[in-house]
Amino acid sequence: MLNFIYYPVSFILWVWHKAFSAVFGDTGWGGGIAWALAVVFLVFTLRAILYKPFVSQVRSMRKMQDFQPELQKLRKKYANDKQKMTQEMQRLQSEQGVNPLGGCLPVLIQVPVFIGLFHVLRSFNPVLENGQPRTECFYLGPDVERTMSFWREDGKLSAQGPACDGDRQGKWRFWWSNGQLAEEGEYRGGMRQGTWIAWSEDGEHAYERVYQKNVRVSHREIARPSAGEAAAPTDGK
Repeated sequence: MLNFIYYPVSFILWVWHKAFSAVFGDTGWGGGIAWALAVVFLVFTLRAILYKPFVSQVRSMRKMQDFQPELQKLRKKYANDKQKMTQEMQRLQSEQGVNPLGGCLPVLIQVPVFIGLFHVLRSFNPVLENGQPRTECFYLGPDVERTMSFWREDGKLSAQGPACDGDRQGKWRFWWSNGQLAEEGEYRGGMRQGTWIAWSEDGEHAYERVYQKNVRVSHREIARPSAGEAAAPTDGK
């Protein structure tokens, strides 16, 4: 849902890693140094991007602090007249150019960026489970991931979808041996996630299955939706 935040942050990390890998190399101690510096400079880059909102936040907070004595006077003067006190506060804020929300808006701008930074660093792992280094497709998102296909001995396609370093990512499709669509849904990090739609081999029945990290948590028969391009391609083996 927040991929529009995660991907730019990941891309910045990838760019810094590319730059430092060109200097220190991508393996051994050099690779470790490149990754460490890439993470450090990712944080520096995000802080630089957020510098202006941060300065605006600090200035607004200082204005509010300087403005507090005047507010206290108004509270004492109109302690028994809330409506008049509110009107005077608004007039004074307008005259002094003080906006109570001025310290909040810069924070709201920064929050999504820090969420993206947290997500990227939490899922950050330069090495796969098989010990091989991750490639660039991990950082650039599903649009650049290559397509993985599985073919039966008779030349018919059995499964196809995007993958990165052997991990299935994005939307996948599976076909029955008769070429009819059997199942389609999304993989994330090599695991089935979310809602999948499945069809019986004769195409007469359809099922909705919900997965959480490869575990099926629900299954129900539904009205048969169109299977789209049901027949699997037979060329390209």
